[in-house]
Amino acid sequence: ISGTIPSETGELSQLERLSLHGWATTRCTATRCFATEYLYLGSNHLSGTIPARLGDISGLGELRLYNNRLSGTIPADTGKLSQLTWLYLYNNRLSGTVPAQLGDISGLSELDMSDNQLAYPRSSEERDEYNRAMRICRGAGSAACYGV
Repeated sequence: ISGTIPSETGELSQLERLSLHGWATTRCTATRCFATEYLYLGSNHLSGTIPARLGDISGLGELRLYNNRLSGTIPADTGKLSQLTWLYLYNNRLSGTVPAQLGDISGLSELDMSDNQLAYPRSSEERDEYNRAMRICRGAGSAACYGV
């Protein structure tokens, strides 16, 4: 698979699982397709940006976009994924800073953004935003964070 992730992916509200990791198949059972819970698109040749519309998949628990060629920034709307427990964005070409909204995902247990071109914020306002996002990586019961 190569190319960009279509923004329409955010409209897949009835899809239960989509696993395209390393050429895996797309799965959705005929009896249970209530909400998208897992989106595995790792180890493909996806390029372009992460669509902000992915933040509209309200029941998404795992988002794995690692080992691709994704560029641009991490959309702030990613912070709307309140059910997210795993977020793997490592080994891409992502840039900019980590959006503060990620700090609002209280159930996040693993966050990996290593091997990207993410920058530590320079202004005091950007540092405040970064610290808000990274609060999920600190303290008891915090997420395991890599590359942040």
